[in-house]
Amino acid sequence: RGILKKLVLRPITVCTIVIIVMVLGILGTGSMAVNMMPNMNMPFLGIAVAYPGASAEVVEDEVSSVLEENIRTVSNIKTLTTYSYDNASVITIQFDYGSDLDKKQSEIEKKLKLVTLPSGCYEPIYSTVDFNATAVATMTLHRADGDIDQIVKDAEQLSQLFYGVEGVGQVKIVGAPN
Repeated sequence: RGILKKLVLRPITVCTIVIIVMVLGILGTGSMAVNMMPNMNMPFLGIAVAYPGASAEVVEDEVSSVLEENIRTVSNIKTLTTYSYDNASVITIQFDYGSDLDKKQSEIEKKLKLVTLPSGCYEPIYSTVDFNATAVATMTLHRADGDIDQIVKDAEQLSQLFYGVEGVGQVKIVGAPN
């Protein structure tokens, strides 16, 4: 109560303080750097494993859980999310900010080379996420007959077409076996 009474009795002092704070705020925001797309080097890693002909349940039991168990031993993992689909397992890993993503990927690759995956399973495919390189378009290819080799050939042909388009910086084929 005492402070409020003093403020009410001194309106010029209160107005002066408010004006000074506003001017300092305006000067402060005027000198701040503004970026539409700030540099965000978030350490994310994606791992995809194709297992043609397997149901989501089989993928979960024989691939996803085995990979996840080995990946969890890596340090500095903030979140680890596993998705099991028909024919594929996808794992996304977010590391603590400041982690060296190349070292973490190398560490995970070494651990997963020791894992025995079921026959018919393709080798894991690793991909990092660069938030500074925003994708303009994402495409998914599917064939009714499930011919993965033909899907890969189609994807490679499409990628060559996109490289010929002016302004295209990068075309990435993700999820295809080597």
